[in-house]
Amino acid sequence: MLKLYTHFYVNRWVSLLSIILLFYIPTSTDIFSQIINQAPVVNAGPDLNITLPNAATLNGTVTDDGLPNPPATTTRTWTQTSGPVGVTFSNPNSAVTTAVFPAIGTYQLTLTANDGQLSASDVVIVRTVAGSGPNQGPILSAGPDKTITLPINSVQLDGSATDDGLPTPPGGLNITWVQLTGPLGVTFSNTKTPVTTATFPQAGTYLLRLRASDGTLVKIDTAKVTVNPSSPVNQSPVVNAGIDQTITLPTNSVT
Repeated sequence: MLKLYTHFYVNRWVSLLSIILLFYIPTSTDIFSQIINQAPVVNAGPDLNITLPNAATLNGTVTDDGLPNPPATTTRTWTQTSGPVGVTFSNPNSAVTTAVFPAIGTYQLTLTANDGQLSASDVVIVRTVAGSGPNQGPILSAGPDKTITLPINSVQLDGSATDDGLPTPPGGLNITWVQLTGPLGVTFSNTKTPVTTATFPQAGTYLLRLRASDGTLVKIDTAKVTVNPSSPVNQSPVVNAGIDQTITLPTNSVT
């Protein structure tokens, strides 16, 4: 009789537990979909054909599942991965942006998204051809002036350069950064690209020149960089209690 009652109650509890699990516990698929991070889905947009000096509008898209959390955000970055050097982006950290090109040719541009743990990329091919009509000079900008404070001694120069692809040859631009004024010793990470990094030897005011030539016509622009000295470092007070002294009572004070 004891075995019969035990079997009866065990079966009732098992049935009740099954009902609870059915209504309150999510399926294994639901659990894994909530905790497994998926890489971003990236589309760099359709391939493009551009007549210089026109810019290309890049219509990329990025979607993500919001994981991991934190950060629950996704970074986006455009880079040039092939073609004549010197592509510049109006905003390299936006999926939708514009790009300008220094020469005729075929370019591969890559859009990369990173969710803090996983990344994914896609590419778009842009083919540029020379414009028609008479040769126009390069369209050039050395970018905005910059100010930094030591010990930071380098800054990115946000230049841009594009051309109509004429004359052919060369069908492109010869780009050069040089230092014009300021304490000698400025170095560039790459003197042949509009966007580069300049490093400065000391505090001072520097004028840097960006030059572009299409083989016939030349354009020049400058950017000023101000390098401020480092802020003074706080020093502890300097204290001196004076020389040791000896007195004899009844004199009981000393200066």
